[in-house]
Parts: sequence; structure tokens; C-alpha cells
Amino acid sequence: MNLRFGLDIFLWALIGASFPQVTFSGNISDLLWKNRVLIVSVKNTDVMTLETIDNFKSNNMCQLNDRKVRIITFIENTNPNYRAPSFMLNNTGMWLIGYDGEVKSYSTDNSLLFRILDLIDQMPIRKAELSKSPSVCPQ
Repeated sequence: MNLRFGLDIFLWALIGASFPQVTFSGNISDLLWKNRVLIVSVKNTDVMTLETIDNFKSNNMCQLNDRKVRIITFIENTNPNYRAPSFMLNNTGMWLIGYDGEVKSYSTDNSLLFRILDLIDQMPIRKAELSKSPSVCPQ
């Protein structure tokens, strides 16, 4: 087994332990109008970003679920459950996709991760969701 293949297996094991497996088909568009999606694209050597995402998700699980955010990670344009959207091929970074499938925000680094909850809370649909049913998450 070569080193690159071993690193890929380690990274997928890390992701599998950190993120629940999804049951949707391989097309991200199946999530439209059901979920907001944070697409993360990293190189296979970017373990720090994966750890940051894992920590963020653990610390903000209620807030992410409340806002119906799915985090989908691609390593070297590959994810075992989804096909890579064409806009992210050969690019790294984070894209916040709204219910409507439009890119709402993008960053080349982790900065979007730390703004995502505030960005979503400013969206008209989120404001409507909150007016119908307040968040159950602690502040």
C-alpha cells in the first residue's frame, strides 16, 4: 500500500467517524429545498481543516440541525456519497448553498465556517422559519 492511498483511507475514516453517513442519492441537488449545504473541498493533506470542521460540528450540532445544514466534504474532488458539483472541481474552499441551490457565500479558508450561522440567520427563509418556530438551541 502506498503512502497516498494510506492517507486517503485515514482521512475517509476520520470523516466517517465525524459525520453521519447520508442516505440521499449521489446528487447534491436532491437536498434542494430540504437542507442548506456547506460544501467543503480540501486537498488530502489538509487534515487541519477537517479537524476544524469536526470540532465546529461537535460544538454547534444543535444550531446546524436547527438551521438544516448538511456538511458535505470532498477530498481531492471525491466523496463516497456525492458527485462533485462542477463549480468546485479542482478548487478548494467552502461554499454555503441555500435551499434554492444558489451559492450564498464562499471562502477559500475556514472563515465561512465561523460566519455560517449568522449568514443563515440573515436569510429571509430563515427569518420566516424562526417566526413560525423559535430555535430550541441554547444561545
